[in-house]
Amino acid sequence: MNLEEIESSKNGSVNMRKVPIVSSLRRYREKQLKQYNIMVEYKNLKEHAPSGVYLLPSFTDLRTMYGVIFVRLGMYSKGLFKFRITLPKEYPMDGKYPQFYFFSKVYHPLVDPQTFELDLGSKFPEWKAGRDQLAKILVFMKRIFYAKEKDFLSTMNMDMVPNKEALYLYKHDKKAFMKKVSACVEESLERRYVNEKNSTIIFTEPKPAHDKIRNSILSHQR
Repeated sequence: MNLEEIESSKNGSVNMRKVPIVSSLRRYREKQLKQYNIMVEYKNLKEHAPSGVYLLPSFTDLRTMYGVIFVRLGMYSKGLFKFRITLPKEYPMDGKYPQFYFFSKVYHPLVDPQTFELDLGSKFPEWKAGRDQLAKILVFMKRIFYAKEKDFLSTMNMDMVPNKEALYLYKHDKKAFMKKVSACVEESLERRYVNEKNSTIIFTEPKPAHDKIRNSILSHQR
């Protein structure tokens, strides 16, 4: 069907069927509005993103973002964990969760041991557009690395988490849990120069030229 169908009536009047045009314009407007909302969310990250967490959109797709968290304290201290957030095409819309994947193993009850996906449903049982945003996801993600005694993990049941072994050890064998945590922290550091294809968060091994630039910057700050 053409966007416009013109039918001449017997009295010579013209009847334009506008439904296809209106429908097409509505879809275009909805798409652009969603894109705009995503850009607004990303802009707000400058003010609301937690410290030590960085996020950059893909060069080719606004709905794919790459990030990294530098863990400074706690059980995962010195860890450097890269991740990717993918927004569904309907986002932002009620019930349309972003997907959050780490690029290396994170030994944690809320991270799937096979896919490395962070379970957002434990924090956001019902995703509400406008209320739940990217900044809140980053705050929640950072929180899992700074868990303390009597925190939210202690109240969880086995059927609530994707990594049941991690939760069991967290509650009943902290020494064994910490051993596995230390291993995943070490792995994150070993893989810091392994960059995912198309990622906008890229780490390269230091070179002599980098030292010259750093020393030049520091000398001008004195």
